[in-house]
Amino acid sequence: MTRRYARPPLVEALCELKFAPTQSWDWTIPGLIYNRIHEDFPTKREQPILEMQVRTSATDEAQEVRQGVARMRFLSPDEKGIVQVGPHLLAFNRLPPYPGWVPFRAGVLGQLGNYIDVAAPQALERVSLRYLSRVVLPTTQLDLADYFRALPGLPEGLTGNVTAFFTSADIAHDTPPMRLKLTFGSAASESEDESHFMMDLEMTSLAPVELNGESVGTWLGVAHERLEHAFDASFTDRTHAEIFGEVTE
Repeated sequence: MTRRYARPPLVEALCELKFAPTQSWDWTIPGLIYNRIHEDFPTKREQPILEMQVRTSATDEAQEVRQGVARMRFLSPDEKGIVQVGPHLLAFNRLPPYPGWVPFRAGVLGQLGNYIDVAAPQALERVSLRYLSRVVLPTTQLDLADYFRALPGLPEGLTGNVTAFFTSADIAHDTPPMRLKLTFGSAASESEDESHFMMDLEMTSLAPVELNGESVGTWLGVAHERLEHAFDASFTDRTHAEIFGEVTE
């Protein structure tokens, strides 16, 4: 069962779909998609890219810097929802307040439908679903094991208090094949009375997903369920109750 929190730690939810580059990219595609979604995502912003090439030989040395646009970003009026379109790429971001899984999934599939209609991609190369969370503990004097289960193992007999840590693990899943990348560690805090931590959970497809809403929706459902389980298992009951404010009614 999905937990509900009074103080959810989520800072961003993101789904990214990478399409097979079987045809040339046309930069009119973002504009055509914007025409479809401008009422809900009226603000346009470019995400720039900077490339530098250095060529060196015995007789010639040159440096070339190229600037361009990596992708277009279309933002909702409150700038909490973001649609990103780039060469063979579609992404859907959501910042807090998170509307819940069902509306978020519907948003992803809706934008996928727009992209298919406009760009006519041939196949999906990769799908990923990602959640980033910031955990804030109102103290700097703590036993990490009281709050976290996703902790790095330490050698037996090693003494002293752990003041900062970083851990990362790749976990393979079958049926359908996908990989969970779990990253968790200390984060900077502007308050001397708080301890901050960041968790990054990303599930990525390891086998082709059929390019249609039903198949992508099914994949997203399985990925979300596994991500939700990983998040639940990473924290103690104390964290779920005291820090996140789990709603049990």
